[in-house]
Amino acid sequence: MQVVIDVDSNRSLETFAGKFALSLRELAVAHYSDVRDINLNFRGYETKRALLQFGEGSAAQMLFGQGFGATVDLGISMPLEVTSSGTVRLMRHVGLLHNGYMFLLIKVGIIGLACYIAVLLYLYRVGRRYAALPKEHEQRLPGRLLQASVVTLAATTYIVGGVFNKMDMFAFTLFTGYLLAHLREKPVTAVKPQETISAKFSA
Repeated sequence: MQVVIDVDSNRSLETFAGKFALSLRELAVAHYSDVRDINLNFRGYETKRALLQFGEGSAAQMLFGQGFGATVDLGISMPLEVTSSGTVRLMRHVGLLHNGYMFLLIKVGIIGLACYIAVLLYLYRVGRRYAALPKEHEQRLPGRLLQASVVTLAATTYIVGGVFNKMDMFAFTLFTGYLLAHLREKPVTAVKPQETISAKFSA
């Protein structure tokens, strides 16, 4: 899409296709030359500012974070909030980031980020365990769905905050919890061997 769409054109960026073509470049951390460059690649700029702030912290802040009330200094004021009256409010210090991994790194540090990744890996492994069951087993499809939900959450955490985006990603977070509870009702260890299940279906 980047070949056929001029991502530097303001007109093309007003369309969904134009924004989609710019998405990978917008996420990459780079050197930002002017305000327009920052606006077009804001997610990457936001990530860069968060990394700079993280690197300037003490050892304790790197490990345990700067607290849930910590904000990231963008370096410039950006029109990021619309008030109830419809006016745009300029903000320089933001507490919510598009990149959920950077959000965790600033708020709860390396340990908190590692715990979050460990939870995602745990959920994926649970799904994989059930997805490996025989095709005729009723828990196999929910296992695949759990894997898909975890991959979606992991990817969107990098782009739009994932589980920390309560508005857009709430349904996926709720669905992931439902699938985990559903699968946990019938532990894998209690599942009969494949030959026994096959014999049951043939009978």
